[in-house]
Amino acid sequence: MTEPSSTRIAPLAPAEWPPAMRDALAAIRPAEPRHPFPQTEGRPKGLNVLGTFAHHPELTRAYNTFNGHLLFGT
Repeated sequence: MTEPSSTRIAPLAPAEWPPAMRDALAAIRPAEPRHPFPQTEGRPKGLNVLGTFAHHPELTRAYNTFNGHLLFGT
């Protein structure tokens, strides 16, 4: 199998993200976390992944809600 020469779904730049992405990103933080949130200063931001998720904010919200529960709520 050969490596693709370009991305299959190009990520959107943060300036191009739809307004619903703000709510979708906030969904990863549960209302009552059982574990502390990690420090993010100086760490990679993951903008390629988030930019790809920005094509579908509703899916991103569901994904972040589930992952937030696993990471911080259990």
